[in-house]
Amino acid sequence: KDSVIDVIDDTKDLISLIKRKNICAPEDIVYKESPDGKHDYTDWSKALPDFLIWAFGK
Repeated sequence: KDSVIDVIDDTKDLISLIKRKNICAPEDIVYKESPDGKHDYTDWSKALPDFLIWAFGK
């Protein structure tokens, strides 16, 4: 596998673990995957605003 696919698989595994262990409410978990996304500034700029609001509020 390539490293990007590994990271996606690892993230999904972590989400499953968090849900199984009831570490937080499932509705508090947000996972966005862009199937055609690239590892570049253009695609990051699409996801980053939502992350910043989640992390720091409005």
